[in-house]
Amino acid sequence: MFKQIRRQFKSRIRYTITLPFFFLAAVLIGLLGIGVTWLTANSLQKQLDQKLQTSATNTGLGLESLESRLLDNLRPVVSAGPNITDNISSTADAFAARDLDQIQKIALTAFSYYNPSRVIAFDLNGVVVVDIARPEVLERSSSVVGSSDLAKVQIVQAVLTGEQDQYGDKYASLLEFGTDPPYTMFFVIAPVKYVTPSGGERIVGAIMYAEPLDSVVQNELPPRNNATITSILDGAGNVLASYPPNTDGNDLTLDEQQISALRALQQDPESDTKTLVDSVTRDGIAFQVMYSPLRIRRNLDGYFAVALPRSDIDNVWINTRLAVGVFIIGALSLIIWTGLQVTRSITTPLGQLVTTALRIKSGDLEGRSFVTSENELGTLAGVLNDMTDRLLDLYRTSRRLGSELSIGGVLQQTTAAVTRLVPDAQLNAMIVTNGQWKHYTVDTETEIHDPFSPATLQSLPSVVDIQQDEAIRYALAELAPNARIVLPLRTQQQSIGILTVASATNQLNVQALSEPLSAVASMTATAMQNANLYSTVQDEAVRKQAILQSIADGVVVFDSDGKIMLTNSAAATMLNTPAPELVGRTFEELQLTPIQGSAEIFASGSTTTFYHSGERILSLSAAPVESQDGRSSGEVLVLHDVTSEREMDRAKTDFIATISHELRTPLTSICGYADLLLRGFAGDLTDEQLDFMRTIRQQGQTMVDVLQNVIIIASIEAGTMTAMPQPQPVFALVDQAVGATRKSIESKNLELNVDVPLDLPYINVDRDHFKIILVQLLDNARRYTQQGSITVRAAKHNDQVRIDVIDTGQGIAINDQQRLFTRFQRGGEQSGLTSKERGVGLGLAIARQLTEGFSGRIAVTSDVGAGSTFSIILPAVSDQQLQSQEYGVVTTA
Repeated sequence: MFKQIRRQFKSRIRYTITLPFFFLAAVLIGLLGIGVTWLTANSLQKQLDQKLQTSATNTGLGLESLESRLLDNLRPVVSAGPNITDNISSTADAFAARDLDQIQKIALTAFSYYNPSRVIAFDLNGVVVVDIARPEVLERSSSVVGSSDLAKVQIVQAVLTGEQDQYGDKYASLLEFGTDPPYTMFFVIAPVKYVTPSGGERIVGAIMYAEPLDSVVQNELPPRNNATITSILDGAGNVLASYPPNTDGNDLTLDEQQISALRALQQDPESDTKTLVDSVTRDGIAFQVMYSPLRIRRNLDGYFAVALPRSDIDNVWINTRLAVGVFIIGALSLIIWTGLQVTRSITTPLGQLVTTALRIKSGDLEGRSFVTSENELGTLAGVLNDMTDRLLDLYRTSRRLGSELSIGGVLQQTTAAVTRLVPDAQLNAMIVTNGQWKHYTVDTETEIHDPFSPATLQSLPSVVDIQQDEAIRYALAELAPNARIVLPLRTQQQSIGILTVASATNQLNVQALSEPLSAVASMTATAMQNANLYSTVQDEAVRKQAILQSIADGVVVFDSDGKIMLTNSAAATMLNTPAPELVGRTFEELQLTPIQGSAEIFASGSTTTFYHSGERILSLSAAPVESQDGRSSGEVLVLHDVTSEREMDRAKTDFIATISHELRTPLTSICGYADLLLRGFAGDLTDEQLDFMRTIRQQGQTMVDVLQNVIIIASIEAGTMTAMPQPQPVFALVDQAVGATRKSIESKNLELNVDVPLDLPYINVDRDHFKIILVQLLDNARRYTQQGSITVRAAKHNDQVRIDVIDTGQGIAINDQQRLFTRFQRGGEQSGLTSKERGVGLGLAIARQLTEGFSGRIAVTSDVGAGSTFSIILPAVSDQQLQSQEYGVVTTA
């Protein structure tokens, strides 16, 4: 086929050359003269372009050299140490002290030694304190001593404020002095840094070197760039300085369109040219001008232009333009005529080919070319149609393989694809998984021994002709005796098995089929790997589902959006909803009602949350589902049916509450009659009888307090202890609680102090509940303080109010502090109290639970032997809240 294409192509060339031969001969003679002229002019133009490019490069290097030289001269000045011989202090000390005489000496020394055109010194506030310049500079720009106008320049501000960029803290740019007319100078500026006694640095001023731009253009750049004309332009395209100057006006200015074009060239990464070329005429001489960005310290500060005369190029074209014109007109006429003749035989079939190719490119594999001419275009159309047929077949095969989820189905689709290439093909597959080989047909699956070693399998070529490979034919003699072709199955650079193709065709051209068979094998490998993975995943999913369904507790799995994706049968039973209906719901959509007062009376201190689900009571625990990289992908919720346990706990709570009420009544009578006897209502008592009655009174009151705490705990758990929070003044709340405990505190000869300002913000609490909280803390302090004082102090901290109860008791060990607010935890033996005096350990637990009901918290700080401080921290009521009166009922749980 390719020989036929080459033969037709040669025939086409001979026809094309013979027909217009006489015409081409005439054209070539004319074009030869044109070519010589063009080559000469083009060579001269390239030389001129190269000179201009070199001149522009050297101009940029010259400005960089000037910047570098000025900075090199400026660095030793801003960092100079003291000069004892000349009685000059260090630069940093002089500027730090704002010693104008010393700064003047430093500037004069720099001016005389480094010979800049102008030296300007700034103090920290940007005021010019020294301005030394050459006479010719001062003639055009007066001294700026005492002015702070220069400090308004962005670069000067940056230096004085210590800003740095990727090139450091020293800057360079152009600066205009004065306005009538402005005098442009090239300057560098560096900060003066003072090292503080602590080792830090601070900026105390800055020094600037400046050179007139006219002098730079006239003296610094021409020796480097060898340009006839050199000009510096500002960002708006106006000429700032030019050498030699143009007396007729600034003919090198840039307009907005040229500036935009130059910026576009700079920003275009695909452009080979970063400069703008133009031409001007000065004094009758034509110049070629090259514009380039002016970069000072690698920042765009305007533009510069260099120009060279183009007289040599113009002379060549002037002398030959008549002859060139005649030849060009004649050549164009002949070329147009010839092009029309040839185009008619090419454009029509070529357009059809392009249309077909575009259809195929857009994904329309049904597109075909109908060019039938017997030339290279017709041959190309046939090749394009054959390639499209093959692509379409591979695409359809890929789609069919991708939809199969079993190895048998994949093998069936692969067989169909291969039979379109080898009509009598019969395919088998041998797949290795975890070291175990299996032999597959469309309908069967059999375990077999290893036909190859892993190394041999990995080294097989993409297509193996068994007739050409004795070792492979021997290895498959038993498993695939009729095989003719072996296709290795590889996916992700890993061999997973082979396909064997059996065929009775004697003249089978395996080499010609190599490419399509290799493509089919590659797609088959991926499909078989996916089918194998799908089977593995399905087996694993069935196993996990069986485990999940066997769990007695309910399990609910939420995805990252908080929606249920998986449940077990136990969860469906507990939630009274079929499992399929739970999928897709959120937690809020489950019919779960929180149970108030769900803490157990004899719990260890942790609060368990319970929910009603119909007639069941469930406890919930949740854990995040995290991926290997630590990111959360959902949450697992475990439901436990505690209905029977809760019923037993409720009965236990009710029993204890009832017993407590029944015991409190006789104890109250005992304490009351003991008080009457102590007061002498039944006659005088002996000293021994008085001691007995005091003991009865004290122990009876202790039992009353214990029973009172038990009743409170029972009320909390039953959800009957409802709070009515209202904004309350702190002083009144503290006074109420102190009044209730003052007598018992003072009876132990303890000093009771109250430090509560009257102007504290209100707190939103239930008055009776807060009294219980503070009385518990005061009673606790009384119990564990043997001498000294108890202090109640209140203060505002940010948007909270903190009430402290401070005692001078024995203190609390750190280990005891961690469990202090849990139920039935009492003071350690180091307190020195008897078991009865220490109570049963419910008071602090009650105080914590009631405080948390008001969005507050309780904290303790203590050291053994140094007393303790218990703190109640509650949100303060703002003025806006007082006006809105947004308060509600709180049920303590």
